[in-house]
Amino acid sequence: MTFTMPDVLWSLFFDNRFLLDKICQLAVDNLLYSAKKRGLIIGIFCAIHTYGRRLTWHPHVHVSVTLGGLDEKGKWRAIEFFHEKVEQRWRNNLCDLLLAEYENLNVNQNSYRDYDEWRRFIHGQRQRFWHVHFAQLTKDPNSTINYLGRYLKRPPISGMRLSHYRGEATLSFKYLNHRTGEYEEEHLSQEELIRRIIQHIPEKGFKMIRYYGFLANRVVGILLGKVRDALGMKKLTPVARLRYGQMLKSFLNQDPFTCILCGGKMVFRRFIAGKGRRNLVAEAFDNC
Repeated sequence: MTFTMPDVLWSLFFDNRFLLDKICQLAVDNLLYSAKKRGLIIGIFCAIHTYGRRLTWHPHVHVSVTLGGLDEKGKWRAIEFFHEKVEQRWRNNLCDLLLAEYENLNVNQNSYRDYDEWRRFIHGQRQRFWHVHFAQLTKDPNSTINYLGRYLKRPPISGMRLSHYRGEATLSFKYLNHRTGEYEEEHLSQEELIRRIIQHIPEKGFKMIRYYGFLANRVVGILLGKVRDALGMKKLTPVARLRYGQMLKSFLNQDPFTCILCGGKMVFRRFIAGKGRRNLVAEAFDNC
């Protein structure tokens, strides 16, 4: 599921980034509530994204949820979520949050002079349609795993989308325009590309990925084994650790150690020992 909000609210989350800390909980609230009413513990993980395909500011939440959960007897039971109720509760939860946090918000005083004007503005957004996308079920588990993997540790833009840079003043990348369904090219200056990327760097310690239900950190060690037993899954066997080159090649279909221009292969020749980390840090502080 993808939980979005009206574009008139995007800048509000840019100027008040502390609000991002709560949007995952608001998105999954209805899912956890529905499961609890049926006596089930479901599994959920979320990924907060602040960027759109053009690297502009576009906060939204990707939510992956199991279509079933554990009951009190440790058996797996299916569950269904209704799109209209999920969208309605997400909309109301977020609007309620913005009203409750009014005193703490950095808002444009020229647009909203007092709480009454702010309340009328939020009430107007509450009457709008908020798009919550339910993805289609996939039959191939490998496709599902690859799809979910892209949203767990996905950067704002992948290297493959960038055109080859030859030192020009501008850079370009391609993106899919959802309105036209066609790929278009965006041309940016070096400074603008950097500006668009760094605005999506989270604050230190901020968790962009959140887990709920039987995937929550405090219970996953106990409940995940029970989930696998309830589903009749085989016990996990140790898997060989993937190296950087193998992992990147499996996702991008491109060997990161092969030049895309000449096809030459990078080969490790030697390692030159330099200054240690402590010395580098000490020099940096001395030069401040």
